[in-house]
Amino acid sequence: MAYPNSGSTVSQNRASTVTGLSSQIIIKVQDFTVGAIQELRINQNKPLKRYNEIGTDGVIEIVPASPAAVNITVSRVVFDGMSLPESFARAFMNIQAQRLPFNIDIFDMQGKIDTLSLGPGIGTGLAQGMSIDRGVRVDIPPLVKRLHNCWFTSLSTPIMANNFIITESAEIWSEYITTFIPAQDKSLRPAWPGQRANIDTIEKETDTSGRRGSYNENSFEQKSLKDAWGEVKKSVGR
Repeated sequence: MAYPNSGSTVSQNRASTVTGLSSQIIIKVQDFTVGAIQELRINQNKPLKRYNEIGTDGVIEIVPASPAAVNITVSRVVFDGMSLPESFARAFMNIQAQRLPFNIDIFDMQGKIDTLSLGPGIGTGLAQGMSIDRGVRVDIPPLVKRLHNCWFTSLSTPIMANNFIITESAEIWSEYITTFIPAQDKSLRPAWPGQRANIDTIEKETDTSGRRGSYNENSFEQKSLKDAWGEVKKSVGR
C-alpha cells in the first residue's frame, strides 16, 4: 500500500533518529482515510493539585486533581462534496445529529531504519528474537494513536467573500487516548520508548490500553509510592 513517506531517517554511528513528519501521518476513522485535513491538533490537559505544608513555604506533594482531558481541534477543506463530519465517516453534516461516539486512528508511518546504526542488542528491542542482518534497511511498523469515543463539541463553517475556499473547523472531545503498535505487525517491532525507562509498568499499560484505576492504592508497586499515597490521603482527610 502506498503511503506518503519521506524516508527521513538520520543515522550516525550507533544512533538512529526517525524524524516524525506530517507527510508520514495517515488519519483514519473506521478504516476510512480522512483527506484534505489542513491541521489536526491533539491537546491533553491534566489538572494538578499542590498540597502545601502549613506554616512554611514548602510543598508536600503534587497529585492529579482530575482525569486528563483529551481535546482535538481539526480544520479541513470542504473537498469532494463532503463536509467535515461526513469526512469522519459520519452520516450527518450537523453535529446536533450525533448520537454515537467514534474512534480516530492516527498512523505514524515511520518508514525504514538502517540496522547498521543500531549497534549491539538489536535482537532484544527491535526484532523480538529474530536474526536481522546488519547494514540492511527494514520497515518499521506504524505507531498508532487511537482517540477513543469521540464526540463533536463544536463545528464552524466560515463563508467569506475574500476567500472562495471553505475550510471547516471543529473541536472534538475524546474519552481517552492510547498509543500502540498494531498486533498484526508481529514480524518486527521497534524498541518501545517506555522500555528504556520502565519505572512503572502501570504507566505503560495505561498508555497502551487506556487502563482505568491507575491511582488505586494496590496499583502502586514501590513502597515509597505507597507511603507517599498514604500521606496524601491523610492530608485530605480520607
